[in-house]
Amino acid sequence: CLNTADLFKKDWEFFLELEKLMPDWNFKSYGGQCRDGVVNSSGEIANKMREAFFMFHLKSGGDGFGHNLWNTAFVGKPMITRLSDYRGKLGEVLLKDGETCLSVDDKDPKEIAKLLELLYHNPELYEEICKNIYKVARENCNFEEELKDIQIFLENLQ
Repeated sequence: CLNTADLFKKDWEFFLELEKLMPDWNFKSYGGQCRDGVVNSSGEIANKMREAFFMFHLKSGGDGFGHNLWNTAFVGKPMITRLSDYRGKLGEVLLKDGETCLSVDDKDPKEIAKLLELLYHNPELYEEICKNIYKVARENCNFEEELKDIQIFLENLQ
């Protein structure tokens, strides 16, 4: 959640309200100029994602590709996000509220807090969401197949 520009002010306020509602939980905000510092390498980013219960990523006006969304999916972690930010864009294929993510489109921080608590106390439901997001990512992005296509393309460049 970006806290550095007015464009993201409401997103940051949502994050802070959710954090306030869940004082026993450990909330972190990583990135350029974020309060918990910068995480630079792809390995560091992946490790922070693996440590998380959920990723929180609201980004009003984003491009809709969702590299954070895809990275999170490939480490098998669901995301708290806004489905409407990805509608008709590349990241949309990963998102199904309650099955692969939690959408804030029609929920306030209190509702999201209740859902997180429910999932925390029902590990089988949480594991299902984790498996779902990873499965959808694998079905929609296959690097091995893309490598083959790129190799064929490069061989035909002459």
